[in-house]
Amino acid sequence: MGERSSFHLTRSNAAMPNEGGKTRIDRLRLLRDSLLECHELGMASFLDEQLVVSSGKQDKKYSVDDVYSLALSYHGQQQYERALELLNQYDAINKNLYCRLLAARCSLALSEGADALDYLGHSNPFTQKNAKLLDNEDTGIKVESLMCFTRAKSYLLLGNYRRASDSFKEALKVDTRCSGALDSLVKLNSMTEKEEFEFVTTLPYEEHCGEEAGYFRYLYGLKLKRNIRNSEKMVAMPELDDLLEVHLFKAKRYMETGDFENCLKICETIRKRDSFYMDSIVLHITCLFELNKMIELYKYATELVERKNMESVTWYAVGLVHLNAKKNTEAREYFKRSLTLDNLLQEAWIGYGHSFAYEKEHEQAITAYMSASRLAPESHVPLLNIGMEYMLQNQLEEASNYFARGLHKNQNDPVLHNEAAVCFYKMEQYVRARSHLHLALQHAQEHQSGSSPIWEKIWCNLGHVYRHPPLLNYDRALKCLLNAKDHNPNNSDVRATIGMIYHIQNKTMAAIAEYYVALENSKDPASVNELLQLALKSQSEKGVCDPFSDEGMDFANLPELSSEIQLELDDAHWT
Repeated sequence: MGERSSFHLTRSNAAMPNEGGKTRIDRLRLLRDSLLECHELGMASFLDEQLVVSSGKQDKKYSVDDVYSLALSYHGQQQYERALELLNQYDAINKNLYCRLLAARCSLALSEGADALDYLGHSNPFTQKNAKLLDNEDTGIKVESLMCFTRAKSYLLLGNYRRASDSFKEALKVDTRCSGALDSLVKLNSMTEKEEFEFVTTLPYEEHCGEEAGYFRYLYGLKLKRNIRNSEKMVAMPELDDLLEVHLFKAKRYMETGDFENCLKICETIRKRDSFYMDSIVLHITCLFELNKMIELYKYATELVERKNMESVTWYAVGLVHLNAKKNTEAREYFKRSLTLDNLLQEAWIGYGHSFAYEKEHEQAITAYMSASRLAPESHVPLLNIGMEYMLQNQLEEASNYFARGLHKNQNDPVLHNEAAVCFYKMEQYVRARSHLHLALQHAQEHQSGSSPIWEKIWCNLGHVYRHPPLLNYDRALKCLLNAKDHNPNNSDVRATIGMIYHIQNKTMAAIAEYYVALENSKDPASVNELLQLALKSQSEKGVCDPFSDEGMDFANLPELSSEIQLELDDAHWT
């Protein structure tokens, strides 16, 4: 491969001859450049092949620039082996860093990560003693940064995520303008919120970006995790608010708190402006699945298959369609296809896990969620799903540990707090369960719309909590359950539990009415029927009475959601 000290840092820029006019080679190069600008790679490579040979005959040595241009056109035409053969044949790799970088990119395209590292070096070959050489570069991005970026992608291909993360960081330290490195670093999800914040906010923006320092600092700040973005270093730039990147940032924030409705609205706005903005598509189809908008999801997945069938997100969408149809085996195959194209797509790993979870294959589901957690160690979503699987197996201590780990990474997700509460309820730790449900209420109020299904779950679970000592309070339990009923009148668990409380309060006619509705919607009619028979027996023992004499709730005048939350959180009201 030659000594690295012989590398040229930039492509040569020999002046055009002014005396006697331009030569034929000069004219061909100008024509080639115009073809490259028009992306006519085939015609450009036709000229480049002549230029490589002609310049060698004229100057008795080949032009590295012409060799690079020809190899670049081969790369653009996906003729990667041909490009590599050319670069090695003319020993261009040892004469020019751009040629070496291109060779590495060709190797990556051929899924040869080890070969790419051989071209680039397993670590950054530039040291402090030759760092001054880099000062000669123009205002374009530094080739050293691009080499670090490509080195990181090579490590990703080889599954060495730690070295990949380090190399992405190095690419940004060498040239902060290497935005692709930050995108990849964020996708890896390998840093804690604090580490990510400190790294992004301490990059040398002024040194590398000059007058555009504020621009890069703001856009990079949008990529930070949810809790720590509001820093004095992150100065708002309203003139950039209409950028797709800004819309994507808002959509991600909604997704992180489970607000699928608002996330979907933003994704739909993005799609109208750019239907192939890939970063938002995975959010879009996830929202469609979570909101059970299956017709829209099916149409979107079909469109992606027709137009973007080499993208991992396409097969993730198809997998979700099959998952909803309870075709778990088929869904699994599509999720695997998605992961073959992008092993880092966390959503596909989660979907893959769901395909096992829906069949009660808990261990295999946990294995898939574990894979997602290893790939995105700072994400709470895999931990949430692992905890839910352990809870379904009644391994409550294990489940609570995973919920705690998830809450350490994200304290703003009401779904996570709700599941932690269910776990503590099953462990008969009712006070701790209520604490998490109150946090779920607060975060849902901040981040969820009034129609979100999370409200029904939180109110229902609070109703159950208040049925047990030391929190035993049937009036408070009933209030919470009636709130849940308001969100979903067909919830058989809620209706049956309301009936039980009415029965305890000796309101047997109201209890019977609730049991009948619960019986119509119950998946376990035997237990509800047993409660109904007890209520009917109690009523018969009372004798004939006015069926409307029981006190009830005026359902037409339920308070506003916000006041219900404040009422629940105000313990003094219930004492």
